[in-house]
Amino acid sequence: MSGSIIGSIANQYIFVIIARIIQSTGGSAFIALSMIIANQYMTASKRELALTLISGCLSLGSGIEFLIGGTFTFLWGWHSLFLLMLLVVLTLIGLFMFMPPGYADGKKLPVLLTSSGYFIY
Repeated sequence: MSGSIIGSIANQYIFVIIARIIQSTGGSAFIALSMIIANQYMTASKRELALTLISGCLSLGSGIEFLIGGTFTFLWGWHSLFLLMLLVVLTLIGLFMFMPPGYADGKKLPVLLTSSGYFIY
């Protein structure tokens, strides 16, 4: 996140390089950590789907990233590419909102999903 903020306000080349180095440290860990989290915190029936979705999104992202990056650069300039990376923060907030209770602290409580929300039994 700090690399994205630095890169979006940078006007000198050295600060853009520093921002990209900071971003790459987080980006390199993101793929491995997402698969580890899916493997540790998902039930066996949902684990295969989660890993498939992660792999599919990575494959799709590697092909479509140039189109999205070019569109953002054309419309809002190269500074917008750094701000695009801040969407990860919104994704993390969404994950914590939709994760079943007990998984964050390792208790893994069984839950029953009903139309009105999660009920613990």
